[in-house]
Formats: sequence, structure tokens, C-alpha cells
Amino acid sequence: MTAAVEILFHDVSEKSFYPYLDIPEYNQYSLMEDKAEARLQKVLTPDQAKLLEELCQARNYCASIEQEAAFQAGLSIGLELSRL
Repeated sequence: MTAAVEILFHDVSEKSFYPYLDIPEYNQYSLMEDKAEARLQKVLTPDQAKLLEELCQARNYCASIEQEAAFQAGLSIGLELSRL
């Protein structure tokens, strides 16, 4: 990302993403995810819990990159449409 696009992304992500996530389906799956992780943490050994934490961190990192890519694609489309 260029510096300008990165600044724009961070501004949008802090102010504009969350209203779009305020839907029942997202809240339901987010709660399910939290409950499942809590249940897993109770039954895992410390080594397994560490592995789960590493998995969650990697997934969160990938989701962040995917979010940035979707933003860049949307911005690119918007710029192309503005030229028409």
C-alpha cells in the first residue's frame, strides 16, 4: 500500500468498518467463536493452548491482510468509476 492509501485505510477502519459489522449474523458468529475458544481453552494442555493461540493469531493476521486487500480493491474500483 502506498502511504496515502495506508493512512486512508487506517482512518476508514477506525471509523467506518464497525457499523457494517453491526448485523445479527456477525454478532452471532462472533459470540459462537468466543464460546468455542473458551471451551477449547478449558480442555487443552498448555502446549495445545499455545498452538491454538498461534493459529488464532495467524488467522487474525490473514483476515487483516484480506481486509486491506478488499479496501484497496474497492478504492481502485471507485477511482476507475470516477473516471467514467
